[in-house]
Amino acid sequence: MSQSTVHSLITSVTTHNARNLTRRPHKPKQRRRYIPQDPENLFLLWDDLLSVTSILSRILSVQQLAKRTLSTHSEVNDLERELRGHHKHLDCLRARATDPVLNLHMYHFELFFE
Repeated sequence: MSQSTVHSLITSVTTHNARNLTRRPHKPKQRRRYIPQDPENLFLLWDDLLSVTSILSRILSVQQLAKRTLSTHSEVNDLERELRGHHKHLDCLRARATDPVLNLHMYHFELFFE
């Protein structure tokens, strides 16, 4: 296949997909079920979840090394402070959250946190 053929094929598929996305009916029932009315708080929660995941992966990567060096007391305190900071964000978010869908996501985050 020539390069121009590949390019035109990709262009037509992309155009077709874009048209289908605009024609595809949105499912408001599913959206209401999983995404709160104001998704900004959900995005903040997801950001905290990614940060906690990153911290936990750093902890596990040190623990899984064959010739690991033990973390210093200050390193452990820093990691704990970071984790507690994200839990404080969750507490602040919980204090102002009124959307039941957002509350559901916060419960999932809390389970992950424990």
